[in-house]
Amino acid sequence: MASLGTLRDELQTRLQTISGLNAYDVWPDSITAPAAIVMPASPAAANVANRSVPGMRASELIGASPAVEYERTVAGPDTNYRFDIHLLVAEGSNGAAAQDTLDAYISDTGASSVPAAILGDTTLDGAADDLRVVRCRFYGTRTVDSTTYYGAVLEVEVWTD
Repeated sequence: MASLGTLRDELQTRLQTISGLNAYDVWPDSITAPAAIVMPASPAAANVANRSVPGMRASELIGASPAVEYERTVAGPDTNYRFDIHLLVAEGSNGAAAQDTLDAYISDTGASSVPAAILGDTTLDGAADDLRVVRCRFYGTRTVDSTTYYGAVLEVEVWTD
């Protein structure tokens, strides 16, 4: 079974295949946009280092999927990991251009597509059995450390033995 940290590292490696996108496997002290930040998906992720996850309401945390689920099967242990990929694009003086950039990142195809980059290696260099990009949520403006960004969150599910 791969560790949570190894899977985060491998997701970061997949994100680094996108030219110009700054990929982080932990929440950085300082964000250089455009950025993709890999975080475990859980209610605890709603407040990372005292930073609110943009666009997340307390009511959405109730029943949120845990970051890791363990299961024992006849074949042995299976583990299901869930990650949130936080995408942040600098708002700048042209909000339409920022939204176009964000749209390219959340598109399912193209050179800037985060889903396509992640699905380019569904085993994460052998660390996983399979994965899928589940959905995009929380699309819109958000403020992180007094800076306004356009952003979205992509949910990714990873399975390991």
